[in-house]
Amino acid sequence: MLSRYMTWWSVSASVIWASAIVCDPNAMYATPLRTVAEFFNYSRPALVFALLTSAFSTVVAMLPASRLGLRTLILLIPQQFFLCLAAGGSVMAIYNGHYADGVLRSQAFILADQSPWVLAALLYTVSVVNDFRRRAWIRIG
Repeated sequence: MLSRYMTWWSVSASVIWASAIVCDPNAMYATPLRTVAEFFNYSRPALVFALLTSAFSTVVAMLPASRLGLRTLILLIPQQFFLCLAAGGSVMAIYNGHYADGVLRSQAFILADQSPWVLAALLYTVSVVNDFRRRAWIRIG
């Protein structure tokens, strides 16, 4: 059950991020997005395309017709990759004591603000692994 909710949450986050970047290019400098944007060398079209493509591939992996297997797992990896990049940016902000745009805050303040992105990356990973384990057990048993 958690895997469906977490997966839809991550798809929504990617679509919202892409929409925000389309509306305002400065959105790519938000703390969780900055590391993702840096990975794409701050190319706005490439970043928007990648975020929407990862969201789409995740939705395809969740379709009832999708069978458990390597293809399904491959479809889920891009979303996990972007969530982990975002979480990494959040962890760096917490460690450095300032946001990606340079605003200084206490580490505790940034931890309270950025911890949802770190938790999202962890929970998405756990939910994907748990879902695959559960499906494999049903198929084997």
